[in-house]
Order: sequence, then C-alpha cells, then structure tokens
Amino acid sequence: MIPSEVNFHNNKRTELYKIFITDKNFVYINGVNECGYSYEFIKNSELKLYDNYSLQDIVTQKNDMGIKELYIEINEYGIKEFIKLEIENKIKNEDELNITIFSKKIISKINEKETEVKIDELFEFLKVNNILQAFQIIQYIKLKKILNDFDVYKLYVLYSGFLKVSSPRFVEHNVFYLERLVLGLISLEKINLIL
Repeated sequence: MIPSEVNFHNNKRTELYKIFITDKNFVYINGVNECGYSYEFIKNSELKLYDNYSLQDIVTQKNDMGIKELYIEINEYGIKEFIKLEIENKIKNEDELNITIFSKKIISKINEKETEVKIDELFEFLKVNNILQAFQIIQYIKLKKILNDFDVYKLYVLYSGFLKVSSPRFVEHNVFYLERLVLGLISLEKINLIL
C-alpha cells in the first residue's frame, strides 16, 4: 500500500524516490508493489514527499504544464531530476548508446540467424552484460531494426523476467518505468538506476 506520508526533512530519510506519471495520470512510485495509482486515489491521499509538497501537487503541475509523461527523482533535498519523457533525452542515433564494437559484432553475427534463434541468442548475450548495458543493447536492437517491435518487446520481457530472479531489488526499484524508457528509446543516462 502507498505510504500516507514520506517527509524527508523530519525523518532524515535519504532514500531516492522515483516517480513515473503516465499520460493517463497513473502514478508509479519505486518500491510500492509495481502497481500504479490512479489520479483519483492520489487526490484523496495525503502523501507528502518533502516540505509538505504532495504527490497531487506534482500531478497537477504536470497537467498544468501540458506534460504527457513525467519522470521525477526526489531525495531528501527535493526534486533531483525532472524529465519530460516525450521531449527530453530521446535517442536519435546509435552513438548515444555507447555500444561497444565487440557488442555490435556479436549482434551483427546473431542477426544472420532465424528470428527465434536470434531472440534466444540475444537474450543469452544480454545476461552477460551489466543491467544498464543490457537495456542499452535492447535500445540499439530496436533503433537499428534488428528485430521488429513485437520481437524487441519479447526480448525485453525475457530479460525483465531474468532480472526478477537475478536482481529482485533492481526490479523493485525500477520496473515501473523501464519498459516505457527502454522501448520508447529514451536515454537512460540521467536516470538513477538503483542496482
């Protein structure tokens, strides 16, 4: 259940809260059961994030500014990151992904195979990379159209399932917005991935 109050200054908490607000105003907060809360629920909650600034205030400001999707990081000092996903940090070319030549060669070699084999081998390759690199490789695969969108999604789901077993803490803190960022080709560079 969503906490009724998170007041950083009184409690001296240092945890980083990551909030993702969708275009339909569903609010996802890291570490809160991977489920979104509707705007109606948020309006009726008393959640205070810092200095009596409520989650409802953030959603209202998002809407007033005409922002479709918003990612925010809040720490004990206030808002750390404020990223409008539909505008900022969209990946335009492969150089932004920092994919190594070695990875590109492996992906190129795998690309010559049948689709199902390609997905299986790409999945195995993702597992030997660190989490950020693996997600950037998925973005590279999508950007270069190595797989169609459905197969990229399938690869993403396979890798996410692997992470639920191998890195449950990472999933707990990041899963609520990653699909949108990775598959939407939004740069992960400014995002604080909690590993």
